[in-house]
Amino acid sequence: MSITEIEESKEVPKKVIKKRPAKKTNEKKAKKPRKVNPLAAISGPVELKPISITERSDPTNMKMKIISINVNGIRAATKKPAFKDFLEDQNADIICFQETKAEEKQNGFKLGDFGYKHLYWNSSKTIKGYAGTLVASKIKPINVTYGDEHFSDTEGRLITLEFDDFFLINAYVCNSGDGLKFMDKRKNWDVKMRDYLQELDEKKPTIFAGDLNVAVLDYDVYDGETNKKRKLTAGFTDAERSAFKGWLNDGFVDVYRHFYPDARGHESYTFWSYRGGMKAKGKGWRLDYFLVSPCILPNVKKIEILTEQNISDHVPLVLTLG
Repeated sequence: MSITEIEESKEVPKKVIKKRPAKKTNEKKAKKPRKVNPLAAISGPVELKPISITERSDPTNMKMKIISINVNGIRAATKKPAFKDFLEDQNADIICFQETKAEEKQNGFKLGDFGYKHLYWNSSKTIKGYAGTLVASKIKPINVTYGDEHFSDTEGRLITLEFDDFFLINAYVCNSGDGLKFMDKRKNWDVKMRDYLQELDEKKPTIFAGDLNVAVLDYDVYDGETNKKRKLTAGFTDAERSAFKGWLNDGFVDVYRHFYPDARGHESYTFWSYRGGMKAKGKGWRLDYFLVSPCILPNVKKIEILTEQNISDHVPLVLTLG
């Protein structure tokens, strides 16, 4: 798809909050739990409301290119000639891979030959050849965590890298499954992710990348506006979409939709099922995202979907900062 330069976003206004005098007490006040957003199905453009964010300077060292791609098995993806061409053509600083389906020792492809000297694998510990994430970086992070205390991540679904000016989360969110058999697991994950995002954002600006396994708007699925039964399908239920809206209400910005609110169809999809040749039929989903703290928006130069790539059943999503 053709991508043009993105105009600088306006600064998010701060919300003024009047503080009430604290009541005198000898007991430590317990932290009030956040209410889960009980929204119904989302339709139409997402409205980003002004929010109160931690006071801090805008990120200063944000000139880089970050790519997110679900490879549907990294061993299979790296065997395709298109993969090597993709690495050379894009020359990204950081690549977030999801659904790697492998351990590091099983990977014969040398990402280090392309400048990615810092590799961080989080492979499934419970089911071999399942799920998994990987971050390949040319920049050494300050710190790396796998999963988090909030998550019981035994499937390798989460990696967080801390850099000088920001956090980067690479996530492969669990699918609710056929017949929504894993819906309770998914709901629990979404609530914990909301807590985790706020926890990180209070410390530094945060970039949340990955296959989030949800299509948030009706037109983010090829038949979302016409198929009444679609809401019973994993990735398009009211609960999953409301959880996503909760992250937006907390202030995180869906970068692609922020700059392209009306993009529909083939140009905005990131996934097409192999079954039934859905890509040729134009029947896709938008499942892959970059969500960012509002103060990062002025640094966004481009956001693009590499629709014509054929590495996987997903295509790369590219965020350029500078």
